[in-house]
Amino acid sequence: MGIANDRFGSLTMGRQYDSVVEYIQPLSGIPYTGLAHPFDNDNLDNSFRVNNSVKYTSPNFGGLKFGGMYAFSNTATTDNGSGFATNRLWSLGTSYTQGRLSVGAAYMHLNAPNANTTGAVAGDYINVTTTSPLHAAGLTGAVIRQDVAAAGVTYQLSPVTLGFVYSHSKFYSTSDSLRLDNYAATASWQITPAFFLSSNYTYTDGRAHNADLKPRYHQAELIADYFLSKRTDVYLLGAWQHAVGDAPVASIAPDTYGTGGTSAPDASTTRNQVLVRLAMRHKF
Repeated sequence: MGIANDRFGSLTMGRQYDSVVEYIQPLSGIPYTGLAHPFDNDNLDNSFRVNNSVKYTSPNFGGLKFGGMYAFSNTATTDNGSGFATNRLWSLGTSYTQGRLSVGAAYMHLNAPNANTTGAVAGDYINVTTTSPLHAAGLTGAVIRQDVAAAGVTYQLSPVTLGFVYSHSKFYSTSDSLRLDNYAATASWQITPAFFLSSNYTYTDGRAHNADLKPRYHQAELIADYFLSKRTDVYLLGAWQHAVGDAPVASIAPDTYGTGGTSAPDASTTRNQVLVRLAMRHKF
């Protein structure tokens, strides 16, 4: 719920999308659930939404928009003040569109997301297990902090749109830290007003610092999408991921952070994984 004004923007409260999703996902070529960077390490595939949040979104200033979010921990403060920071989140983002060019940037910070289930991020947030690719890549223990920075650009060469997104995710546990840098190039071809093809290639470069491991991933996708109406479409999706370096297994499609995508059964048992999906969507 919230209030909105054409001159001053909008202020909303409740369960909402963070700034990385709001400002970078439209540029990323990831409009399909389950098609993410490895185990959706930057949340561009909406693995979680944010509870207890207050979000401001500016009006459109000649193509420029910006906004920010703060999500409360729902935990009473302690004598040293740490309780107020338990499972909280904040994020900032901006975008600019002028003619055929669109650019965006965003930042998100999560603090102690595993500490409770009633704060900004609900559920078991990347509680790293022995079957997790994060664990095998060198990260042990539950995530106690995460930072995500992302930027993207698209340019329309009608009927083709080209894009590039970079995102940097860093996970901190009680014993180590893991950095993942995603470099994604996209291209889509609007063949007819109702039918288009889209492709995406992502290279993910990782580093687990204390373990001195360097997990890396190659991922390629191809999508054919046909719109039956403005709100209903059918699509065929194919994705392939190859894990290299110190990455032990491939893991394309997350279900929820901490279960699907980061552990069996969604992760592969080998360094290769293929995802094929035929689906129909209706948007409400």
